[in-house]
Amino acid sequence: MKSAILLASFGTTFKKTRELTIETIYQELKSAYPNWPIYQAYTSNIVRKRIQEHEGLTRLSPLEALQSLKAEGYQRVYIQPLHVINGSEVDKIYQARRETADQDFQVKIARPLLDIYEDYQDLLSVLDQDIQSLAQDEVMVYMAHGTQAPQFTSYVTLDYMLADKPAYVRCVESYPELEEDFIKDLRQKGIKTVHLRPLMLVAGDHAHNDMASEDPDSWQTQFENYGFHVMIHLEGLGEDPAIRQLYLKHLGELMEEDHAG
Repeated sequence: MKSAILLASFGTTFKKTRELTIETIYQELKSAYPNWPIYQAYTSNIVRKRIQEHEGLTRLSPLEALQSLKAEGYQRVYIQPLHVINGSEVDKIYQARRETADQDFQVKIARPLLDIYEDYQDLLSVLDQDIQSLAQDEVMVYMAHGTQAPQFTSYVTLDYMLADKPAYVRCVESYPELEEDFIKDLRQKGIKTVHLRPLMLVAGDHAHNDMASEDPDSWQTQFENYGFHVMIHLEGLGEDPAIRQLYLKHLGELMEEDHAG
């Protein structure tokens, strides 16, 4: 059966972080599966358009990629989403499968970073490496993207699982948001230093502008206005080898299950 692997991410217009995350995972996939053809797709329409305009780099949407692979005679495609949760962007991947898959063209989709309980445990083990180094008057605040889809609860769950640690998850575009009462509460607890780190695959637009900038509404500014010393960590999750291995683990599990079936 003619088969391929498709690496599907949101994408990013930030070239440096793209090379450190998405492209690094792509190269590691090629090393892990040297005999497999591996392709890429970006779920973000805006990112695909901008990198085409500014870099001349063409990235297909998941639907376009599957249509192309089907036309080339592939019979089975394994997709690894590089998203954090099963939100609206991953929905695009499933929609692409619905529009292309049939008895002669199988499409299998692996888990994103967070799906089953084991995934949360795996991620917490990685994050704990950062958290353990914090002093008593320091906390880590992770900036997640957030979603209006029901899966916003993934971030609530992760934040709850961090309850016994000096670390929190807040979102840019959904609950749990960064609220003034939360900032005040940290102050009352005697916290002096806040570490900000993106809980996203890449350190892209949200990380550079919404998290770490002199904009009056940025998270950095909001914490500094309350007298906190703010430490910025502009590294996407995909820059961590341990996180990259989790994605490869999910793909490997899918392929093993399919083979066993």
